[in-house]
Amino acid sequence: IRALCMQPDLAERISELAAGDEVLGMLLLLSSCSSEGFICRHLPSGISLPVEMIEKPLASWKNSKALDALRQLEILAEETEHIPQAHEVRKALAEFGVDRSEALLRDIIEDEGYRMDFLELCSSREQASSAIGQLFPEGPGNAENYEVSAAVEMLIRCKSIEELFGFALDILKEGSEENRDAAGRIVDVFIPTANEDGSLSVSQVVELLLMAGRITEAFTFARGDSDLLLKLRNEVSLRDSKSDSAHARLREGKVFQVLLSASVSSDPMSLGEALWLSGQRIAACSVWREAYERTTDPGFLKRLEYALGCMGAVREADAAARLISEKHPELSQKTGKSVYRGSSLKMISYNIRNWRK
Repeated sequence: IRALCMQPDLAERISELAAGDEVLGMLLLLSSCSSEGFICRHLPSGISLPVEMIEKPLASWKNSKALDALRQLEILAEETEHIPQAHEVRKALAEFGVDRSEALLRDIIEDEGYRMDFLELCSSREQASSAIGQLFPEGPGNAENYEVSAAVEMLIRCKSIEELFGFALDILKEGSEENRDAAGRIVDVFIPTANEDGSLSVSQVVELLLMAGRITEAFTFARGDSDLLLKLRNEVSLRDSKSDSAHARLREGKVFQVLLSASVSSDPMSLGEALWLSGQRIAACSVWREAYERTTDPGFLKRLEYALGCMGAVREADAAARLISEKHPELSQKTGKSVYRGSSLKMISYNIRNWRK
């Protein structure tokens, strides 16, 4: 056993000695990367297992998806204190659909570098929920955007809805601009499925829309619920009383104040709304279309679709809807097949220019 651990290439020469010796048989299977019948056995005291006798079978058994052997190899790697290799075995098992969430979370205590592995491979709702406080002890607001995005994906994947809601609220309250955009995308994912099992409730979606500053969408979504509408109106009124923003002025009917404001050029949504309310509907559509081209923010495209429909520009509204479906499928609603072909923003732009002539 000692000789084989020191020199694994002796396996063929001593294979005849393995009969009846479970430890020697295990080592021979490791040396030959043979997964059939592999079971972890305790090594005698004083014997060290070389790392290559973990890494070589790991690579081979990953390729052959030998799950039973990989489970045993994980135990052996831990017992022999090959921690990085044990982690790699866990990753392989998780990639094959075996729940190793608890162990992957435990690995982070040993090495913070394993954080992304856990976020990308966790499949347990319980572990996902409990991990958020551990991974983001100071809140997610100003954490690295790639980690925040991975955490969001994990919470969605594991159906940790309450934690996802709280996570989004924390970001929207005090997060960086980049992370606030990520939180806004959480809302878009759940808008089509609100109140369904495993999804956010309507009131939760409305609260997130309000926090994200998407007031018009919040009111649209709250229709039919008088209590929720009253609560939303009161909250918006309270915010407007403390704000001098273009959004607040528009809700107070101060359209021309918005148009004359020097800051409105940096707020294309409000500029478009002011133009729309003042009767300059074609100009408003142009503002929203150009803002979408610059930012790819689907909010501008949704507003453009609604405006085109109100103007009776059915073909252009249909094109905008198809573009939303193609570029932002999480926002599209099942409305049946369109009667018009094409979904190019260039076509919408061309027609808007023609309306001006």
